[in-house]
Amino acid sequence: MVLDIKTFRQCFCFDSKSHASKNMWAKTIALLLVVSFGHASVLNWPAKVGSRVELDVADDIYGRKIVNWERTKDDDNIEKIKYCGSNKKEPICTQFVTKDNKPSKPITRAHVTKDGKLVIESVQKSDEAIYHSPDQKPVKGLAPPWIKLIVQ
Repeated sequence: MVLDIKTFRQCFCFDSKSHASKNMWAKTIALLLVVSFGHASVLNWPAKVGSRVELDVADDIYGRKIVNWERTKDDDNIEKIKYCGSNKKEPICTQFVTKDNKPSKPITRAHVTKDGKLVIESVQKSDEAIYHSPDQKPVKGLAPPWIKLIVQ
């Protein structure tokens, strides 16, 4: 949708050329759009280079445990890691992997604990990303939490 400045002023500002009812509908629609996008939650998580970080989201309300984590970096590539228990032979168990199941570069020493926490042993600037668990499903239209790791 393209909205030029003249249309914007007529819709969102009371001026002599706009009707109050048209103006009210436009403001209501704008408010609904803002509210609908506002339900997603992003938590900014600052971390220092070299520090150990534990990211945690609660199990969902249906009792499903958190096993999988994903991160999205600035290049929009999704990298994955998961809890493997005592069978830690696959790369995805101890580091993030790409969609081809190959270790992401640079390698991040990380793992998911039995209780679903994502542990990054030594945070690097390359770990800066948005993290979430695909195991945590939306509840009543609310998006599950997303964590933005900000490395300083």
